[in-house]
Amino acid sequence: TIISLLALLLPISLAISIGIKLYPAVFILLLFKENRFKDVFKVFIYSVGLLILPFFAIGGINQLPVLVKNILSTSNGTVSWGVGYAVNIQNMIRIFFGFLGDFGNSPILIGRAFSLVVLISGFLSVFFLRTKWKTIALISLLMIVVPSISFEYILIFMIIPLIIFLDREE
Repeated sequence: TIISLLALLLPISLAISIGIKLYPAVFILLLFKENRFKDVFKVFIYSVGLLILPFFAIGGINQLPVLVKNILSTSNGTVSWGVGYAVNIQNMIRIFFGFLGDFGNSPILIGRAFSLVVLISGFLSVFFLRTKWKTIALISLLMIVVPSISFEYILIFMIIPLIIFLDREE
């Protein structure tokens, strides 16, 4: 049936999205919440495979530290470029402090700390929400507002909870 096919494709689809961009990994919280530990394991194995396999085409696994270095330097580098079209917490705090005349490093540090608080409280809140669309909306919002590189195109992830909300029976 279609449901069993979708259940089979879910770990593969989530692993592919994690392989392309790491932050969709927050959707693993949904699997934990639903006690789908086999699927969590499958997603983990598939994701590691999809993350590691491409390295063999570009020089081997020893290129993994280069990936990590590039991710970290890109994240830190974009923070110093200005606010632009980013839709994350750090950017919102920088804009707020900019209105107050503070353009130094303190808004960045406060934004990082606040992002961490939001991330932890969001992770914990996922397990207390009863409505599926609210849970997915929270996870999507965490994926949008927490990473320091989060530009406006990522708002498309809010379509997922919108569709689930509109598809409800009540």
